[in-house]
Amino acid sequence: MMNRLFHKSLFYLTLILFFGCKNDTKNKPLDLEEIRPKSTMKSSKNDKTKVDSNEVFLNEYKLDSIDLKLARIISLNNESFLNRFPSKKNTLRTLFLTDTIVQIQHEHYEYVDSNQMKNAFFNWLDCYGIECRSIKLYEETKIEPENLLFIAAEKSIDIFRSKSSYKPEDWINFVRFSIKNNEFKFILFQKKNRKAQWFEFKNYQLIPKKKK
Repeated sequence: MMNRLFHKSLFYLTLILFFGCKNDTKNKPLDLEEIRPKSTMKSSKNDKTKVDSNEVFLNEYKLDSIDLKLARIISLNNESFLNRFPSKKNTLRTLFLTDTIVQIQHEHYEYVDSNQMKNAFFNWLDCYGIECRSIKLYEETKIEPENLLFIAAEKSIDIFRSKSSYKPEDWINFVRFSIKNNEFKFILFQKKNRKAQWFEFKNYQLIPKKKK
């Protein structure tokens, strides 16, 4: 009888020890070192994707016909005035030249036809800036405190702004080669703190627009 009780007690004690050890193992805290490599790999993948996407955008500006000397590019959310009007495509980017002091903001819009472009363009003139100021076509007036280049082709609009000086011909050629269209409808260029002027682009040169 004593032997039977002894064996039964030993059996229950063994069961208690077995399940107690199993629960301890199950509730054991995770070692951070075990999961850290997976987290690092995921972060690296996301960073690589971001870099690759910027490289794709940068390649759009690398043309054999012109060296824009761009170092890097940042894409921004486009909340500008022209974004309110229908377009096939629109982008807003900050371009960093090889000299990182120079930054140029580039707005680009593509339209289905010339009517869409003209609608956006004339609305831009009618209500410019926060004060919704009206600008007359071919009027020579100060528009912004920084350098401004506005290019309207048949189905596109490009705007380049910068606090630093730049050659407008470089960016006119960029638009000309990138959209494969030599027909410019309107070109406006304003040097910093000066009045804006309207131009035509003939024989690869900017020619002041003659008032009618």
